[in-house]
Amino acid sequence: RQRQMCIRDSGRTESKSNKLVKTHDFRSSPVKKFPIDQTWNLILNGTKRKAYAKNINQLTKALNIRDRFICALLILGGVRISNVCHLFTADVVIDSHGANRLHIKLAHPEQGLTYLKSEDRTVKRKYFLDKEYGLQPLTKNHGSRACGWKNLAIHDVNKMWSFINIIASENGHNALVSVFKEYLTFARPYLSRRSQTSNPYLFITRDGEPMYPKIIRNMWISCCKRIGLKGTRKHGQNPHSARHGYGHYLLNVLKLPPEIIMYSMHHNSIESQSVYTRPSLGEAQIKIDEAIKNINDGNVSAKNIDYLYCFSAIDPNHYYTQALIDEVYS
Repeated sequence: RQRQMCIRDSGRTESKSNKLVKTHDFRSSPVKKFPIDQTWNLILNGTKRKAYAKNINQLTKALNIRDRFICALLILGGVRISNVCHLFTADVVIDSHGANRLHIKLAHPEQGLTYLKSEDRTVKRKYFLDKEYGLQPLTKNHGSRACGWKNLAIHDVNKMWSFINIIASENGHNALVSVFKEYLTFARPYLSRRSQTSNPYLFITRDGEPMYPKIIRNMWISCCKRIGLKGTRKHGQNPHSARHGYGHYLLNVLKLPPEIIMYSMHHNSIESQSVYTRPSLGEAQIKIDEAIKNINDGNVSAKNIDYLYCFSAIDPNHYYTQALIDEVYS
């Protein structure tokens, strides 16, 4: 009697004799970018903790404001969580020319320049931290408190810093400025008073200490779960997926040129953005299927296929497909 075997893959089952037939639904492939339709839901609702007792209402409020500001920077600014940890309070200022905008400086955690009031001069941050607070840069942390620094592009090589570009409408910018003011005037001072020491970092823990990536990852997962998301890399919902969503939005929604995307994502090379902006296998196949169906139905001509989008999955740098793309769009 022949033995029958069952194979399960992507939720589908096949029963075959003497052979395995695997099936796979490409549409269930892991998604790298955070779902754009959940952006403000996470920022506004995911960051709302429940206050279980009256005596922690102030703490809960302060943490909610802090988390709201962090989530906004990750999604709307496309920064890495380690970059968020390295920010000083002095790195964020409101536009002085009347526009309701935040100017956020992203400085090298050791070599970036900052003002040392006691010596009335500009010094490197490593020196500043030691002289003013007796601290080392967070890059010196180890173990669970490790906080690295990826070799991102520096826009001002003399001062060793770059700037964060925010993706937001006018209302979005207004909301970001509002939460920044609330954090700087209430939340951070409140959290800072819970520590016996001080530090210059923008984001601090409930005990007033500098934050590190592990804390932000755990915070992010909690925020996601409050709005019914998983908060995992597999589902395209971890903190770094926000960076993927940022790059995808710059390219596919705003249609910005590669040079602007490279600048905004702080890449040293245009090629670095391909991993953030390329479509997933499922997205590319769906686009192709839709285009072919439209042609067969007589709705559009072949020239209306978005070749640039479709080919990005297999040839992100367009080494082999650029000539075809140029011909189609000429």
